Amino acid sequence: MAAFKLLLAWAYLSERRWRGAAGLIRAYASLYGVQSLLWLAGVALEGPARWVCWGMALMLDVLSPWMVARHTVAVPPHPEHLPERFGLFTIILLGEGMASVVHALDHGNPLHDSAIASALLGTVLTFALWQAYFDRVKGYGERHVSSAQAGRSMRLWAYAHVPLYMGIASLAAGTVALAAPDALGATTGAIYLGGLTLAVLGLALLGRAGSHQPTH
Repeated sequence: MAAFKLLLAWAYLSERRWRGAAGLIRAYASLYGVQSLLWLAGVALEGPARWVCWGMALMLDVLSPWMVARHTVAVPPHPEHLPERFGLFTIILLGEGMASVVHALDHGNPLHDSAIASALLGTVLTFALWQAYFDRVKGYGERHVSSAQAGRSMRLWAYAHVPLYMGIASLAAGTVALAAPDALGATTGAIYLGGLTLAVLGLALLGRAGSHQPTH
């Protein structure tokens, strides 16, 4: 990982003559350089110190988009590339949600009430999440960065997918878990309700990020 981060830092520095992008290049090159040192230090150290170094390196991965936000206006990302990637991954996860419905119906022979109820609920929620993401909050919409506010909005939009994806995956697992006879309990209920809560939170954050997006 240290070598990979060092390679990224070198790749950014090799483009340092790119007009208007000097600030962004220096920021990312510095971040990746620090991460490389932290990963390397973790290898040399032992015990808790190793995990502290590696934890700091991972934390920089989470924080780095916010730390370079001020440069986004000067070097805006492509408005369609990231939305397309996130949209495709959302489709894949929602497809897993429908696959969990099939698995739920396959829980035992012949079919029983728990499997049918779980499959129906999984189907309704999967289609509801599809409609909410693509029609309601338009999570796949183009992201045009023309101001600092739009840059912050784009980062909120990107990170909002984390709870959404965790929620969709948890709901898929919950659909299968609840399909077993007499499966309803604290654990399976927590998986399902927790997944639903995370998915709704992600959609709410996407809606908030979309409210700051200029209309084109």
